[in-house]
Amino acid sequence: MSKSGIIPAMKPTDRQNIKIALIGAGNVATHLAVNLYQAGFNICMVVARHIESATALASRVGAVPTANIGDIDSDIDLAIISTTDTAVKDVAGTLPHIRGVVAHTSGSVPLDVLSVRHEHAAVIYPLQTFSKNSEVDMSRVPFFTEATDNESLELADAVAGSFGDHVFHAGSDIRARLHIAGVFACNFSVYMFEMARKALAEAGLPLDTVRPLVDVTVDKAFNLGPMKAMTGPARRGDIATVEKQMSQIGDPLEKEIYSLISQAIYKEFNN
Repeated sequence: MSKSGIIPAMKPTDRQNIKIALIGAGNVATHLAVNLYQAGFNICMVVARHIESATALASRVGAVPTANIGDIDSDIDLAIISTTDTAVKDVAGTLPHIRGVVAHTSGSVPLDVLSVRHEHAAVIYPLQTFSKNSEVDMSRVPFFTEATDNESLELADAVAGSFGDHVFHAGSDIRARLHIAGVFACNFSVYMFEMARKALAEAGLPLDTVRPLVDVTVDKAFNLGPMKAMTGPARRGDIATVEKQMSQIGDPLEKEIYSLISQAIYKEFNN
């Protein structure tokens, strides 16, 4: 993976000439569309399975909504597929031929899912979690780009670079590892928060009770490294405490999760 360097800023007047069709109206699509529109790009169409979703997003970015992917004009400069990972292949297969670039925003989907059908293909992958009603500072989001040819890569870089200067080139194999890292760092940690929330709720306490602990833990993990930041009974080899806590967990799945993670930590420090 190599950094593409600071992407030369595309002038607002040039951005207005880039006609973009956005396929999808979910969390990622919403943040991309709104921010690209604010950056001066011409979002001319939003496509979604449900016309209500397409209309809601299109109204925010001055675009035409449609539920029919066949409505996309052939002279579009960039069609961005921002759907679920499993839907990208089918969407790419039904997308009409366009003269411009077809891109997707997935970390786990390889470029060739697009390139087998579309001559000019690219990936514009933001490594971030998105929710429609939660603000994200897009200038801090790292973007990872890949393309079939230099011209397509330049366009992908220019689009990603409109958010900030954290733009990197990454092939499909590297993006797959990035996506796995994201699942561990984001999805799994959020599930751990839910397990903590349930344990706290049983004591009549809110999730915010552990917020100072989480804040310090995250800070230590990034400044010291995860293993040096590790504390707790499994880290100390305190099997008695581990077993006592396991006996207090009623849900079998949560007990198994606690056991497996504790075993992994114990082996890391006590072998």
